Amino acid sequence: MSSPTPSPPKSGTPWLWIVLGVLLVLVLICGGTCAGCVYLGGQAAKQAGQSIETMSITNIALASVLSDATVTEKLGAGVTITGLPKREGPLDYANTVVMFDIAGPKGVGTVTAHAKQVTGSWQITALKVQFSDGSTADLQAPETTAPQLNF
Repeated sequence: MSSPTPSPPKSGTPWLWIVLGVLLVLVLICGGTCAGCVYLGGQAAKQAGQSIETMSITNIALASVLSDATVTEKLGAGVTITGLPKREGPLDYANTVVMFDIAGPKGVGTVTAHAKQVTGSWQITALKVQFSDGSTADLQAPETTAPQLNF
C-alpha cells in the first residue's frame, strides 16, 4: 500500500490580500475625506469674499440712502440697517443686486442696489428704496466704487 501524498502546506496568501484590501479602503477613505475638506474650504473662502463685496456695496448704498431727503422725510432721521443684506445675480457676479432692509423712527423700507463690475471695482448703477406704504424713491447712483475681490 502506498501512503497518501502529503498536501502542500497552506500559505498565508488570503490574509495578505485581506490586509492589503483593508489598507486600500482606509487610504481611499482618508483621500476622499481630505479632498472633501479642500473643496469645502475653497467654497467657504469664495463665499466669504462675496459677503465682503456685498457689505462694501451695502455701505456705499447706505451712504446715499442716508443723505437723501425723501428717505429722511419718509423714515425720519437715524435710519439704520435691519437684518443682513441679500445678494442676487449670476454666478460670475458681473452684475448683481444687493437688497437690505432699513428702519427709522417713522417707518421701514427696503433698499435695492443694482451694481456691476467696472475695471475691477463694483459700481452701483441704480438705487431704489421701497417704503412700507408701497411708495418708492429712485435715488441718484453714487459715484463711489467698491473694490472687487478675486478668490
